[in-house]
Amino acid sequence: MAVFTHLRAVDISQMLSQYDIGGLEHFHGIAEGVQNTNYKITTSRAEYILTLFEQWVTAEDLPYCIALMQHLRACGLHCPQPVIDQHGNALQTIYGKPALIVYFLEGKATAVVTVEEARQVGAYLARMHLATQDFAAHRANPVGAPAWQTLARKTAATADTVTPGLAKTVEDELTYITQHWPHHLPSGAIHADLFPDNLFFKDGQISGV
Repeated sequence: MAVFTHLRAVDISQMLSQYDIGGLEHFHGIAEGVQNTNYKITTSRAEYILTLFEQWVTAEDLPYCIALMQHLRACGLHCPQPVIDQHGNALQTIYGKPALIVYFLEGKATAVVTVEEARQVGAYLARMHLATQDFAAHRANPVGAPAWQTLARKTAATADTVTPGLAKTVEDELTYITQHWPHHLPSGAIHADLFPDNLFFKDGQISGV
């Protein structure tokens, strides 16, 4: 269940008062996802998604993510578009947690991806990555080589209970990787965590990512 923070109608209505998107008519929690709290909300004007970013997301990364979504949308890709409030802000706070409203994307996820759908996904990712070539913002890779070192330190004490000598093997491999890491490769924003529920299809075509 991806509703870690339970909201009341009054909580959402108070947040909506900062926007010009109508009054709250209906809302319900969305079960899909594993990191953030998501609600589908219906106002007197349209449907939206309200996301509360939980402890797994670093608040300092959110401006980057919002800017990336805005950039991709401006390039013609169907990704979530943040709704800007009456003061020019995208982020709000509910119960001390960053919160964001985005426009609702039409379509549905599919549990079984066909060959044709996979082809579409590959082409769409290519478009997305080409679109980010002129995206100026930068964010350090949160799961890159430095993060591997941190993970190795956290698991070193119990690694040998999985396989004898595993801790030393991991240490040696990470040392080698650090010494031989290529530092002059092309870099940029990519979608490196793609799952079927990240993709929406409508009438046989991708309607949102």
